Amino acid sequence: MFDVVGFGNSVLDITVDIEDEFLAQNNLTKGNFLLIGDSDSKKFDELLKEKKTIRFPGGSVSNIIAGIALLGGNTAYIGGVGDDEHGKEYLEKTVNTGVSDLFIQKKGATGKCLTFITKDGERTFAVNLGQCNFVSQEEINTGFETKIMLIEGYKLEHDVDYHTAVKLVKYAKQIGAKVALDVNDAGVIKRLGDKLVDFVKEYVDILFMNEDEAEALTGFMDEKALTTLEKICELTVLKVGEKGSFVRTNNETLKVMPKKVDLVVNTNGAGDAYAAAFLFGIINKMTLAKIGELASKFAACVVSKQEARLMSLPEEIKALTMVK
Repeated sequence: MFDVVGFGNSVLDITVDIEDEFLAQNNLTKGNFLLIGDSDSKKFDELLKEKKTIRFPGGSVSNIIAGIALLGGNTAYIGGVGDDEHGKEYLEKTVNTGVSDLFIQKKGATGKCLTFITKDGERTFAVNLGQCNFVSQEEINTGFETKIMLIEGYKLEHDVDYHTAVKLVKYAKQIGAKVALDVNDAGVIKRLGDKLVDFVKEYVDILFMNEDEAEALTGFMDEKALTTLEKICELTVLKVGEKGSFVRTNNETLKVMPKKVDLVVNTNGAGDAYAAAFLFGIINKMTLAKIGELASKFAACVVSKQEARLMSLPEEIKALTMVK
C-alpha cells in the first residue's frame, strides 16, 4: 500500500541564468509568468542549447510526492508525460527519487517551465503545459491502494483533468483513504468559484492554502479562515510565509513557528516541502506539534537552496523523522 498517491501537472523545470537583454529580445516581461505554445517552446530549446541549465521534475504535487519519498514515505505519482526527451527525463528523475511510476505516457510534448533568472535575482517564467499533461479518466487505472490521495488545485481547471480528479477522489473514498488538496493559487479559486468550493465540501479531508488562497476561499486571511472551514475539512493548514503557519483540527488551532533561515536563496518549493513533511507526519501518526516542527524545518532547508526540492536529507531532518 502507498502512503500517498498524487495527481498533478508534470512540468519539467528548466532554470537558467540570463542577461536582461535576453528578456527584451524574446518579448518577456521581467518578473511575469507567460504561457507559451509549442513553437515558442521549441524556439527557446534552441536558444538555450549552449547555456548551462538546472533541470528537475516540477509541479506542486510532484514536488510534494518526491519530498515525502525523501523523508521515507512510500509514494506514487500520476501525471501525463510525452514520448519526447523531456518526458523521458521527467519520468526517470522522478523514479530515481524513490517515487513509484503511475505515469500516463502519450505521444506529444511534455510540459515544461522555463525559469529565467537575471543578475538581480528576479525570476521570469515561460510555461508550456503540453497536451500530454491532460489525463482523461479513461486513461487512469485505480487498482492501487493508498492512505492519502493528493490532488493539485490546477488539475481542477481543465474539464478533462477535473473528471479524472473526481474519479480518483471517489475511488479514495471507496477504499477508506483521505483526500488532500493543495489549492496552488488564489487565481484557481477565483476562476473556478463554486465548482472548487463544492469539490472541497464533497471530497476534501485535508486542505493546504496560503493567505491569498484563504482570502479567496473564505474572505479571511487569518485564523478565521480556518474556523470557517472546520465544518467542511477534517484538517486545514494555513501557510503564512515567514510568519509560520496555523493548523486547525478537532476544534483546536495550533500555531507553528517558522524556522529562521540565515540566507533565503529561493522560496520556490517551500510550500511544497511544508506539505510533504506535514503529510509524512500524518501518515506516521506524529503529534501535531512534532508535525509542525518537521514541516517548518523541512521548508527552511528548501529555501536555502537554489532548487525547489532537496535531493538528500539533512541530519536534523532525519532525526525528526524517526518514528517512535
